[in-house]
Amino acid sequence: MFIKLVLREAFKSLASHWVRTTLTMFGILWGIATVIILVAIVQGFHEQAKQSFRALGANTIRIEYQDTYKDGDAVYALRGDPGDAKLIRESIPYVSRVVPYISMWTQMQGTLPFQQYGGVVGTTSEITEIREFELEDGRFFNPVDEKLGAPLIVIGSWINERFFGNRAKIGDTLHISGMPFEIIGILRKKQNFNDHYVWMPVTTMQNYLVGPARNWQGRFTLQVEVNHLNEVAQVKEEVKRVLAARHGIPQGSVDTAFRIRDLVEERQKTDLLFLGIIWIFRSIGILTLLVGAIGVTNIMLVSVAERTREIGLRKALGSTRRSILFQFLAEALTITAIGGALGILLGIGIVKLIAKLPLGEGFTAPVISPSSIWVAVIVLGVVGLVAGIYPAWRAALVDPIVALRTE
Repeated sequence: MFIKLVLREAFKSLASHWVRTTLTMFGILWGIATVIILVAIVQGFHEQAKQSFRALGANTIRIEYQDTYKDGDAVYALRGDPGDAKLIRESIPYVSRVVPYISMWTQMQGTLPFQQYGGVVGTTSEITEIREFELEDGRFFNPVDEKLGAPLIVIGSWINERFFGNRAKIGDTLHISGMPFEIIGILRKKQNFNDHYVWMPVTTMQNYLVGPARNWQGRFTLQVEVNHLNEVAQVKEEVKRVLAARHGIPQGSVDTAFRIRDLVEERQKTDLLFLGIIWIFRSIGILTLLVGAIGVTNIMLVSVAERTREIGLRKALGSTRRSILFQFLAEALTITAIGGALGILLGIGIVKLIAKLPLGEGFTAPVISPSSIWVAVIVLGVVGLVAGIYPAWRAALVDPIVALRTE
């Protein structure tokens, strides 16, 4: 009953000065909405980064072959060999899969009347066991296609859009470096690395696009999937040893011949980076709310000064210090709670509105973080108490005799 009475008096008092109350609430409202929107945008980019890493494969390292390597003052050419994949898989027990692929950029033409450069990757069907591929239509190439080395391809969504105007069909032809290739699969748009390439069997690529007849064009890479995260460092050293022995490269020259990328480590660094950015934005939001709290404190002090005579009269009629303190504290908490609730609703609404907009390539829809909502609610409670306790304490300590003399 006491709480109900205090809240009713608090709402009555705030309503009597609604303009002042509204302006004070706006500071709290905008602070909460801003932190939700900013964190949601960063969280969206973080989700896109995680999706990109998943598309590249979990628990994997990449061995990127350089065109040349140095041994002292001498420079030697280096050729990638798909047979290296089989050797690594057989030689290193901590490895579950090894997939070779050759990548290059070359001219292409689909049904649209112009040529452009696009990316091509030659690999094995085992790549689908490491990376995330989702087909919109058709199928991926299989071991039989690899054995035949036939001119069959799977195209990413970006290739479909750029060369076919998003109207590619199974059986259509894409000319790559002037040669026709039949489309057997079309990937669903995922906004990651896989979208931007044409995928074909590595044997097809060797037959038609790379090799000695074309001066060994293309960049050769091995993707190695490790059984367990704690074995990544050991696998990297073993891979260097095996490849150095196979290609006759001195141990001191291995680092100039192969660039090894630890995708697990890169993913962890990216997660830490985004976590830091998120907490920076949260901190900015907390500081904004503290500024709003100063506004609430100021308004409550003004209210105490304006109602000094009322406080004295209530005390003379028997109101306790506790009831006075609770009333003014309730008013501060009410301003904070209503402003915070409206800020949360506004922030969520704007985030959902942004998510429905046609975002361009490279932009991703923001993602609302439940933890940000909880942080906002906790900070709101603290802000309400901090903003209201000093004015409420001053109101409770008003001397009723002095207060009744106040005009």
